[in-house]
Amino acid sequence: MIKFMDGSKGCGAVFFVQGPPKTKGSFKTTKTGGVLPDNPDSLMMQERIRRESAVHWPGLKPHEGAIALKVTCFFARPKSHYGTGRNAGRLKASARPYPISKGRNDLDKLLRLIFDAMTGIVYEDDSQVCKLGETEKIYAGGTQPLEGVLIGVRTL
Repeated sequence: MIKFMDGSKGCGAVFFVQGPPKTKGSFKTTKTGGVLPDNPDSLMMQERIRRESAVHWPGLKPHEGAIALKVTCFFARPKSHYGTGRNAGRLKASARPYPISKGRNDLDKLLRLIFDAMTGIVYEDDSQVCKLGETEKIYAGGTQPLEGVLIGVRTL
């Protein structure tokens, strides 16, 4: 049993998947009729999440009931957020507190990749995710210096 999100308890796991968070974008059709993701890096991140889910999920088979998730995506800050010269390494006052970039790293597409990655391992279908706790995109640094995805999952 673990304590999770709202202070309630349930069977679950919390784990960190290292690497730049990726979105599950669209697919494109090849000339031969095949289908490829428009973001090939997303396949590597999806596989990392699948592996970590399999290691940390306490059940031997996918859960059949409702699931709660909490997701935090940690991104590296761009170099433009830091000063130069004697201010090198210091965060500029004008640096945004959250990673906002139009057309990239949409939260819904980040979640889609995570939901799909855990299908068949944590739960049978991502429609079983009935509760989504605090879900956010933030910059890595401070207590979490690495890029990656922190995932908390539990049964309801």
